[in-house]
Amino acid sequence: MLQKIRNSVTKSEMKAMDSASTAKIIDLLNTLPGGVIAWSKEIDGLVQTSLNLGILSHSDNKVSFSFSVRSSKDNEKNELLARLKNIAKDFDCNITVYGEYPAWEYKEESQLRDTMADVYKDMFGKEMTVTAIHAGLECGLFCGKIKGLDCVSFGPDMYDIHTPSERLSISSTERMWNYLLRVLEKI
Repeated sequence: MLQKIRNSVTKSEMKAMDSASTAKIIDLLNTLPGGVIAWSKEIDGLVQTSLNLGILSHSDNKVSFSFSVRSSKDNEKNELLARLKNIAKDFDCNITVYGEYPAWEYKEESQLRDTMADVYKDMFGKEMTVTAIHAGLECGLFCGKIKGLDCVSFGPDMYDIHTPSERLSISSTERMWNYLLRVLEKI
């Protein structure tokens, strides 16, 4: 398929950027932040705020940069977006923000998490492992709409997420369903 795409573009359709435009793009790439911006102060080793350049494309005399901006703190996410807007302005570029996930901030005290830990220990005979991840989850959307919501995320064992080989364990799904029913009985 790639060969067909290559063959369909004639040399007269391919245009290179001039030296000044190329230099501007290189300067912009060197100025833009990337990677981890801040680490969590509450959870050791957890990324709190980050961004990554996911797509860089060129078409119709335009270069587009698509970033994923994530943070568990809304103020840090907004500061990072403002930083990107300032850089864009300095380079006479446009910026569009879309698909934002609200932050899902870690709660030091969570009655729901404590209840779930108790039910887990009763059902499975061991302590529940509580972890945090750096990702956009639906919990952030819910907490963004319902102030003070006590929210957790849990689920079955899943493998190769976001790949063509993605799969989940049926037996783990059954265990999590039964666990959910017991948690609902307790709350």
